[in-house]
Amino acid sequence: MMIGVRMRKKKSRAAKLIVAAIYPLVKLKRKAADALKTAFLSISKKPRRGKRVCAGGVKPAAGCAVAGTAAKQVQRRHSPKTPFWKKKRVMIAAGAAAALAAAILALSIPGAGADTYAAYGTPAASASVAEQSAGGADAVVHDPAFSDNYHFEGDAANIRSTAPIETTPPDSTDPVYGTHDPRIMQIQLRLMELDYMDADEPSDYYGWGTKYSLQLFQRKNGLQIDGLAGQQTLSKLFSSEAMPYSVRLGDSGYDVQEIQQRLRELNYLKSKPTKKFGTETEAAVKSFQKANGLKPDGDVGAKTKEALFSDEAKPAPTPTPKKTPKPSSSATKKPSPAPTKAPDKTPDDPDKSSAQALIDFAKTKLGCKYVRGGKGPDTFDCSGFVYYCLKHSGYKIRYMTSRQWAKCDLPKVSSMSDMKPGDIICYSPNHVGIYIGGGQMIDASSSNGMVVQRSCFTSYWRSHFICARRVF
Repeated sequence: MMIGVRMRKKKSRAAKLIVAAIYPLVKLKRKAADALKTAFLSISKKPRRGKRVCAGGVKPAAGCAVAGTAAKQVQRRHSPKTPFWKKKRVMIAAGAAAALAAAILALSIPGAGADTYAAYGTPAASASVAEQSAGGADAVVHDPAFSDNYHFEGDAANIRSTAPIETTPPDSTDPVYGTHDPRIMQIQLRLMELDYMDADEPSDYYGWGTKYSLQLFQRKNGLQIDGLAGQQTLSKLFSSEAMPYSVRLGDSGYDVQEIQQRLRELNYLKSKPTKKFGTETEAAVKSFQKANGLKPDGDVGAKTKEALFSDEAKPAPTPTPKKTPKPSSSATKKPSPAPTKAPDKTPDDPDKSSAQALIDFAKTKLGCKYVRGGKGPDTFDCSGFVYYCLKHSGYKIRYMTSRQWAKCDLPKVSSMSDMKPGDIICYSPNHVGIYIGGGQMIDASSSNGMVVQRSCFTSYWRSHFICARRVF
């Protein structure tokens, strides 16, 4: 597309350009003249076949070629060790040569005057050309005045671009990890509904917690496990075919490790946790399900997980030991054991614990990553965080899920206004945190993807409050 130009007094404007370029050319004499001669020889060649040309046989970007070639030829006359005052003269020569070349082109090429004037007819433009070309002998000068996207009318002081405003290219409109997006709140709520994310106050931040929960969803629903909210993942997530959370043969992760640890405690699994749900783990799950009146399918869904971590979970039956023959009367008598002293109080004794010690330790874990099934030292879910902090602040307690905390036999606090620092706050359907006073709590947040300190008196938390349990 040719550059549209409206020019009534082309020759008079070009004459002004020539006058504007006379002074520096006279001052630099032969150097600038040689540069101009070389420049014009470079553009007087016939264009290659297939290239579009202006009337007169000169390429549309001739002004760019003139400026770049002139600057190159002038600069080649000086070595890299040339003093600064000489380099400055090179820059002046490059700008002047470009201006004069543009002016003469305006006289000889129909329709090339006004746009050339706009490109090189002002001191600022000439200085820009000189600055770019001074960067090296191979410097290339490009100006958008020779782009097909621009149209110029009138004089150089009134340049109007008709190019479309540049906008962000349209994409699949997928939420971007690490950014804030209002759609993330709906994604988090859906993940909570399907039990892939612990119940939490939703946020619009696409952080680690959301990415990890999406990975769990993708693992269950046969999608690529990348944690990205792509079109295929979101379509599946909000469809009626989306399968709720469960763990099965072939899965791996911290949630698998948590299940394996509990199966070991109940004597259903003999091997150590590996984070991989293999055939041995599947057999242990089936044995547990059968002993506890559940369907023995080997999958750990919501019902199986709730029963597995409940106080009513039945352990595996222990085999009856074989009877050993009684020792003969001639056997030696066993020495009577010496009386043992009462054990001293250990740091695990609740009497040596305090609410402040719990709070101080919990603060040291701020910023640690949220991972479902994590129990420390650097990754946590909400119940794992409470368990780890209590254990390491001197309170000996068994692990309990968030639902178990709401049903346990510790002293109950029914009103949020009656809570004291160190209380464990229980929310529906499955979230816990440590109350630190002043309307604040520390908890492992699935929506924020880390351990955070935040208000627990927001409308969301007030509406989901079940009770608090007093530990100290």
